[in-house]
Amino acid sequence: MNRQLQFENETGVYHCDESGKLLFIEPRTDNCLYRGPFGPHSLDMEYHGLICTTYRVRDLIIPEGVRSIGSVDPYALPQEVSLRDTIVTGQLRFPSTLESLRENVLSGSLIMDMELPETVRHIGSGAIMNCYIQQLRLGAGLPEPEDGWYWKKTRDERWKQEAAGKLACGGRQFKETIIGTLVVPAGYPYKRLMPEAKIDEVITY
Repeated sequence: MNRQLQFENETGVYHCDESGKLLFIEPRTDNCLYRGPFGPHSLDMEYHGLICTTYRVRDLIIPEGVRSIGSVDPYALPQEVSLRDTIVTGQLRFPSTLESLRENVLSGSLIMDMELPETVRHIGSGAIMNCYIQQLRLGAGLPEPEDGWYWKKTRDERWKQEAAGKLACGGRQFKETIIGTLVVPAGYPYKRLMPEAKIDEVITY
């Protein structure tokens, strides 16, 4: 039987499998903006067979040790956490151990403040689409996106790109996402990563 890991901080308890893949979250009661009939979660819904949990929280601080969020195959069992339609009125922070955000994992979310760490090597198709993000900061060492139609590459080819330090693009990762302020390293080709995003302001550092 696979061993599960548990990480805890001021925003909740985070359960992972032994590879560091996030399985589910138990937000702290005082961090929740809405406490529905399913405990600290506002809504459980079924989306094409994938059980999604919608969160309404002040902050979501994913702890160190979490390496991936979401799944390559949304129909795989056991099902991993989905953060679709999450509302974060404070900050969403990922750990320096994070390597992968999988397909559709944050789609439809409303987030006030979010940062992608430089350790991320994979952003899945539609991972951050149809979102509103007031401020998004890209880590200084985030790999440069490689042009090319995402779906024309096999999964193995995409993993080879990531191993070479290139983000695979063309999967409409930021399709129709509205970003108030995008903070990027000087010279970073962010338009290749998010050509379909609507960005109000860009600040370089």
